[in-house]
Parts: sequence; structure tokens; C-alpha cells
Amino acid sequence: MEMDAAMDLLQGVQEADAPAPSPGDFKMPSLDKLLEALDGFDMPEEEKAKLKESLTGKGDFLSKMGNLGAGMLSQKATAPPPIGGGFDPTTQYMIFFAAFVIILVIFVFFGYRLYSSLMLRERKREEKKKQKLQKKKK
Repeated sequence: MEMDAAMDLLQGVQEADAPAPSPGDFKMPSLDKLLEALDGFDMPEEEKAKLKESLTGKGDFLSKMGNLGAGMLSQKATAPPPIGGGFDPTTQYMIFFAAFVIILVIFVFFGYRLYSSLMLRERKREEKKKQKLQKKKK
């Protein structure tokens, strides 16, 4: 309801100035002009009082938001948390080292399995060759 009244107020002020300014030439009316235009409206006194409070910034949502923003700006800015999640450097190095060791163990395991399977194949081939040579000798 307050927004409708504020929009009516703004339209009334714009209509009061004879030629409507182009969007590039628009100048926001002063607070005094808005209050004068508000007095000329045909509306209940309670709504006029609420609009005056909202325009002057006494106890309304906009003033509370302005105070909140000022309070947030007045607080000391704290440094963002460290990228590593707040661990000290030795803990970070230990985590890195543990991850490196796990990856290294995985590579060594698969490398050993590959090596052992290749060596087993080669032994089987040599045994087959020996068996063929023995059969030929007999």
C-alpha cells in the first residue's frame, strides 16, 4: 500500500511540472517538493504520516536498511580464510605427502603386477621352446 502511495506521489510531482522531462533530463525532485506534493494529495492523514516518515527516513524499512549497511561498513573487514582450509603448513605438507605416497604405492603395485605377468609369459615361452627342442632330440 505504501508503494502505491509513493508511486502516486512520484506521478503527481512529475505531472505538476508542466512538460514531462525526457529520461535523460530527469532530475529527482527535492524532499521539500515531495512533501509539498504529499500535502496536496487527498488521502488519510495516517497514510500521509507514514509516507512522510518513509521519505524523511524516520523508522521505516529503508532507513533500517541504510543503518544496517552503515553498520556493515563500519565493521572491520576480516581476512578471508586461507585457501588450504585453515590447516597449518606442516599439516598441509603431511596431507600432500600421504596422498603422494598412496598414489606411488598404487603405481608400484600395478607396475609390479605388469612386470611379473610379463616375466611369467617369457618363462612359459622359454619352457615351450625347451620342450620342443627336447621332443626334436628324441
